[in-house]
Amino acid sequence: MSVVDTTSATPGSGFRLDASWLFSRPLLLSCLVLLLAPLLQLRWGTIPDTSWLIHVGEAMLSGERLYIDLFETNPPFSVWLYLPAVTLALRIGVAPELVVHVMVYCAAAVSVAFAGLIQHRSGLAEASAMRRLTPLVLALLVLLPGNAFSEREHIGLILLLPLLALQIWRASPELPKPPGSFMSVTAGLMGSVLFLVKPYFGLAILLPALLAAWRGRSLRPLLAPEYWTIAGISVIYLAAVLTSHPEFLDRIYPMMVDVYAPVRTYYGVLVPYGLMYAILLVVLWKARPSGPVPASVAVPLLASLGSVVPVIIMAKGWPYHAYPAMTLAIIALATLVLASRVARPLDTTWRWIAILVVIGCMSPLWPTHKPSSHIVETIRSSLERPSVTIISNSLSKAFPLVRMIDGRWASLHVCDWLGVSALLLSVEATDRGDEAEAARYRAIADDYIDDKRAEFERARPDIVIVSRDQEYWTGYLRRFGGLDAMLAGYEFLVEDDEIRVLIRGDLLGADAG
Repeated sequence: MSVVDTTSATPGSGFRLDASWLFSRPLLLSCLVLLLAPLLQLRWGTIPDTSWLIHVGEAMLSGERLYIDLFETNPPFSVWLYLPAVTLALRIGVAPELVVHVMVYCAAAVSVAFAGLIQHRSGLAEASAMRRLTPLVLALLVLLPGNAFSEREHIGLILLLPLLALQIWRASPELPKPPGSFMSVTAGLMGSVLFLVKPYFGLAILLPALLAAWRGRSLRPLLAPEYWTIAGISVIYLAAVLTSHPEFLDRIYPMMVDVYAPVRTYYGVLVPYGLMYAILLVVLWKARPSGPVPASVAVPLLASLGSVVPVIIMAKGWPYHAYPAMTLAIIALATLVLASRVARPLDTTWRWIAILVVIGCMSPLWPTHKPSSHIVETIRSSLERPSVTIISNSLSKAFPLVRMIDGRWASLHVCDWLGVSALLLSVEATDRGDEAEAARYRAIADDYIDDKRAEFERARPDIVIVSRDQEYWTGYLRRFGGLDAMLAGYEFLVEDDEIRVLIRGDLLGADAG
């Protein structure tokens, strides 16, 4: 969260490319991080959610109507966030995925620089030491996100950093008067993105604001321009949704509350994230100062704790949900241990624990959903621009694969989450003895299957992607949904450990041209 150090080498000193020389030049090291990041991201490619939202943006620009012709579960802002990049890409004739990635790298560089400018203006005592953390913060933003790179939460966290730097300023009463309206409003505009992505993350903004009010013994920090900006943007956004996409509040949101939200996996939250996060907090406690915790540590830590709440409320167990909480806690720890003058020193054992727990916190982000080159090349060599649909409740089974084969999506839904979630909730209701609720959820699942079967018969897609790891869903479709009839006339094309790809029999062996 700091501006990079631009200090040049001491006059007359020889040029030595060693570790100490490199780490004493955060500007150079930051540039190296930004140069390395795109190469490393090739392992993950464009992640599934981003790939799907790019597709939605392209469809909207071609005339399809969001929530009418396109069934999207996210609020409009999730689509609007990527729409400028998609629009620019189509105008200049390049892949939208490339423009989205460039947009994220630029956002990271600008946001970190702006946060550093705010810290420099504040006169924070540890601001100089925190400049050396710039490469680490950039690495957390562009090197380590892996399968969360370009997620809405990822972009929102990147843009939150200037607001956090401003909150550090306001939570430090000993510092000079905070900046004028322009800097505050700009930080508020950038920080509002995370809140608009998911309002739950408002706690990540609110808790540091309350800290500033408590330390200043005044409510005035809560009325700062940045918060009025966030409030104003939120009102404008709500008005825009009501005006341009009333279908979301009328049809989509009630369905999400009824069918999507109740499906939770607390085991999937506590095991991969809860344990690591708890150990991270213990390390922070071990290094805590004997006096007051510096605002430069307390603010990102409180923002992290506020970001834990959405992870628990949603309880889906997806890594990108936990990314803001983990990253902010790591920033707080790095600031305390490496930049604070009041931290208690950690012995060798605790230093290794700190390193290992940081690796553990980020490791859920490292698996890739990128389809194998064998799958991609087999489909591309069989058909040009095939129409594609899916039998799976996982978006990642179809995207980014569909875009990598230049496919045409042939379904209203991105996956079968609605049918699968309704079935799971029906089973849970049966276990509780609530047969009426179980029957209601089974009816939702059956209605979805009827629509899917009708869509299948009408579209007759060229390619069908079938999950190999969801026997419960495919078994139910086979017994009660007429899956065998739906797939009649399809032949095996290619498979891997996760998916089996089927092709219409009349197209098998057809020339790619």
